Amino acid sequence: MIIIEYKMNISPDGTLVHPGWVHSAGWFFNPVDNTYIGTALEEQDRNYYIPDTVTELTLDEVKERVKAFPKVEDTGGNTKTDEDLEAEVDAWWELHTLV
Repeated sequence: MIIIEYKMNISPDGTLVHPGWVHSAGWFFNPVDNTYIGTALEEQDRNYYIPDTVTELTLDEVKERVKAFPKVEDTGGNTKTDEDLEAEVDAWWELHTLV
């Protein structure tokens, strides 16, 4: 499984959809450039094309990306720390590597 940064596709009816080649889509939305984090199969495990404009990231790069977002609050109204954000990314990755 690889980690990718991607943008939505537009369907024939004009709605935005996650690309079909994204295995797990819609994570860690970046409002600055309208990108998402997702996962995709390794090249040797798929028989379809992923556009060259899609960026492959390491887990550390995802953590840095998320920490650079404008700060967000948790459900209790507390600002999430960098450690909180890193823990969220780690938990997400652990969940998605079990698939």
